[in-house]
Amino acid sequence: MSSLLLFMSDNPHPATFRTYNQKVHLKVTQMLKARLSRFSSNIYSSSQVLSHTSHALVIGQAAAMELFYFVVFGALGAVVAALELSKTSKDRINTSPAFNSFKNNYLLVYSLMMGN
Repeated sequence: MSSLLLFMSDNPHPATFRTYNQKVHLKVTQMLKARLSRFSSNIYSSSQVLSHTSHALVIGQAAAMELFYFVVFGALGAVVAALELSKTSKDRINTSPAFNSFKNNYLLVYSLMMGN
């Protein structure tokens, strides 16, 4: 019986158990599935590499932006310090000692609250 089925499955005649076109289609389908599974596993590993690479790029971009903001903040701080230190006595406003004491205490309390 098995030899009969084997004969019928290998026979390219259209009236057999499987036609020749069906066998070719089945073999091509199996081959494509095998290649697709290998390809998809390669794509998965490639996507993991791309994911890690893009994650590293995002971290690199974040570090670059952080550095940029530090540079901008430092440059603006230097400009403000230069402007404040270049004032002469006639550019300054005369304030009372009570106001200076209040101002210094206020700045101290504000700084301590922001530090926590």
